[in-house]
Amino acid sequence: MTPRNSFPRTHHELLNSYYAQYDKAIESGQFQSFTLTFGFLGSLLVITYLLIPHRHSPWLKRARYLVWTVNVCFTAYTIKNMRARNMAPAFGLGLTMAWSVVWSFAILVAKDVQEEFHRIEHVERVQGKEDGPREQHSSVEMISKGNEQKEQASANTEPRIDQQLSQNNQPSTTEYAWQTYPLFSLLERLDWVLDLYTNFRGMIWNWRIPTIPPPPKPIQVSLQRNSNNSIKHQTPTKNRSPFRLPTSRHEALFSNLKMVVSGYIVLDALKTLANHDPYFWGIVPITSPLPPYFPSLLTSSPFLARAYRLFISLFLIQFSLQTLFAFAPLVYVFLFPLLTKPFRKLGNDSKLPLRARNEPWSHPPTFGPLSQSIVDRGLGGWWGLWWHQTFRAGFSFPSEWLLSGLHISPKSNLGRTIQVTMAFGLSAILHASGSHTQPGPSNGFSFSGPILFFLLQGLGIIVEGAVSPFLQKNVRPSALRWVRFVYTWVFLYNTSPLLVNDFAAGGIWLYEPVPVSVFRSPLFNLGAEGDRTWCWGGEWVRWVNGDRWWLSGLSI
Repeated sequence: MTPRNSFPRTHHELLNSYYAQYDKAIESGQFQSFTLTFGFLGSLLVITYLLIPHRHSPWLKRARYLVWTVNVCFTAYTIKNMRARNMAPAFGLGLTMAWSVVWSFAILVAKDVQEEFHRIEHVERVQGKEDGPREQHSSVEMISKGNEQKEQASANTEPRIDQQLSQNNQPSTTEYAWQTYPLFSLLERLDWVLDLYTNFRGMIWNWRIPTIPPPPKPIQVSLQRNSNNSIKHQTPTKNRSPFRLPTSRHEALFSNLKMVVSGYIVLDALKTLANHDPYFWGIVPITSPLPPYFPSLLTSSPFLARAYRLFISLFLIQFSLQTLFAFAPLVYVFLFPLLTKPFRKLGNDSKLPLRARNEPWSHPPTFGPLSQSIVDRGLGGWWGLWWHQTFRAGFSFPSEWLLSGLHISPKSNLGRTIQVTMAFGLSAILHASGSHTQPGPSNGFSFSGPILFFLLQGLGIIVEGAVSPFLQKNVRPSALRWVRFVYTWVFLYNTSPLLVNDFAAGGIWLYEPVPVSVFRSPLFNLGAEGDRTWCWGGEWVRWVNGDRWWLSGLSI
């Protein structure tokens, strides 16, 4: 434990030293301030390219390689030369920029999204008009056939159909159909592209990741009734997922509000504990003694001290992500419909329509069931079922592209090994990039930190998969569940310090997750030296005037 008369005496002193270090680096020209304006340029390039129809232009199709290459150069420049001032944005800078390279490769190079991707969209069936949705949504079917004459005919019929529906006073019910890449409405195309670019799990798309459930059965029936049979589903339509979809807006509201409130309380408690422990400041080893006011069982055992800090790190990561992601359904399912309701009452639904993404079933939980995932699948279940699957499609599309080019079956042992290795290799690059842009002395791109951790996870899953057939033949199912459980926790206990030590050293746990602390308030008075009830002090956002317009903007 750090002596109280040494620097830093508190985590506040260390945080202020990182702020001073940042200001000095910007003033000296060592780094440039990262601005939101500059950070969006790479995404703007990709989105602009996707807005241009290229299915009938071979040279435009080939231009995707150039677009991706420019984005790579832009990202490399940003990670090398720019820094964010605050702790969470500092880590997020490297991770999100690296993710933009991975995701843009997935949707530009590995997949032809304008040909292959389709999303679920609303259509209206006028009661008593059996051909209503088919006629209205004929554009979806004809576009998917790639026939220019039929596309044009579809475009000519759309205004007539809209007029027919608007003039019909009969009640209507919502139906669903697959929407291909829109060709005739720029606003609709922009909505389609932005939805694709920001929808990483693909819940309302035909490439939905396999760990989340398919849409409810009535919606699947409606899709079959109203869409072309040639639509290719890249994931199963049968529900084999441990996740449970919300069945109503009421359920989605309360489940996500509960997650936000409980996450807030848990994060406040975890942050209060972390403020007392110099390990989470990144200045002492993971096995160093805990503060003396902890139970003697923990303070006297390096093994238990390590386990305690690993669990606190795990929960800090999990609840930070889980609480943040719970806001998305609250915005899409409740806030947007609430704010746009007056416009729809005035008959402006065509300008502010509700989409499939505004329905509760389109927002499955972020994390799966922990115990079930581990005892059924072991380490593979930890990463493939329980842990958040935000990056899964971005990791799997490139490996599918590579296997297809090498003519290797994805179900073969070699194919599975390549997929696992690529997934964890890409994850290693993402987290190493985040580590590199942190202010503290983290390992970054060295082989001893996040890179080694994620590569070992892939190796652990490959070994687990190789041994599993033998164990399934020779070990009772109940005992095998215990073997998976023990193997997972022992493996993570021995490898996780490679990652969490790097997080702590980089300064990520100096970030403040809550604005008002209950546990650090006078009510409980559990805070460390310098802690207060109001936690969000300092300069979070500043305006930067750069030499060029793209270097000017809000800096975080």
